Amino acid sequence: PYTNESSGWSISMLRAPCVHPFTCCFVSLCIPCGQWFVRRRALGGDMSRYKLWQGYHDGPQCCARICPNAPITIEAGTYGEQDCPNAFLCLEV
Repeated sequence: PYTNESSGWSISMLRAPCVHPFTCCFVSLCIPCGQWFVRRRALGGDMSRYKLWQGYHDGPQCCARICPNAPITIEAGTYGEQDCPNAFLCLEV
């Protein structure tokens, strides 16, 4: 978790395996599961706040930049991720 300390984190990376050994082993063995866990935890467990790709990739992608009518424009929130955010988060990671 993030804190207001100068280091920024309540547990240093060197101490993390000793403080949370199960979490470190789990994340190391199953990286996609670990990413899902971290992302869900960053949202405070409130999946209603979930947005596809955190909303950072909205707008035209790839060929859509050249051809504005191409169906490759991404807009978070328009794919139904609010109906089943856990499934979308699994597909994202």
